[in-house]
Amino acid sequence: MNEDSKRIRILAVDDHPILRQGIAGLIADESDMTPRSSGRS
Repeated sequence: MNEDSKRIRILAVDDHPILRQGIAGLIADESDMTPRSSGRS
């Protein structure tokens, strides 16, 4: 297994862009998580 396959991929969905960006920023700081994309509900 490579490093990317060990990471938890997170999809953040909310209708507030600032909240999606904040969640993506927190996730990006974690070594075992990666934000894949974000969506609007």
